[in-house]
Amino acid sequence: MQKIYVKPKDYWMNDPNGFIYYKGMYHLFYQCFPYGPRWGRMHWGHVVSKDLVNWEEQGIALFPSKTDDRSGCFSGSAIEHDNKLFLMYTGTANKGRGYEQTQCIAYSEDGIHFEKYDGNPVIEAPEGVPACFFRDPKVWKHEDLFYMVCGASRGERGQALLYRSKDLLHWEYVNVLAES
Repeated sequence: MQKIYVKPKDYWMNDPNGFIYYKGMYHLFYQCFPYGPRWGRMHWGHVVSKDLVNWEEQGIALFPSKTDDRSGCFSGSAIEHDNKLFLMYTGTANKGRGYEQTQCIAYSEDGIHFEKYDGNPVIEAPEGVPACFFRDPKVWKHEDLFYMVCGASRGERGQALLYRSKDLLHWEYVNVLAES
């Protein structure tokens, strides 16, 4: 039996993100620290495949480089819109008050080279949610609107918060989708 898996050429990797079929290729992103065999400032590694068996390394898709993601580009998802590939990810930054997590956007016209949206972050933690417990956006489209669910924590309760958008860049809070 053949074992099919993705492994970066060097160092440390974590959870997969943004699995999508775009422009004739399967794209898989994953959290990684490309500078050593340990956890560090998260980047997004990127591999592509035509057949889900043979994977080709594309290098780093997201680097922690902006004010809102300088401490790491954490988990997120991918979606196609207007023939572009959009990545929605959790930007993490230590801004002197501890780590703050916000939801950010990057996009690509070729699926390989990504540019971060100048208006990041597109969503900040809502009132009552500590900024260090607001992460892992999953975005999808239904009819004419985009929806995003994001993990959060209020006190001892975990929450899935629901947002909606017409353009992936401007979001409005809808409600708590689930809580436990």
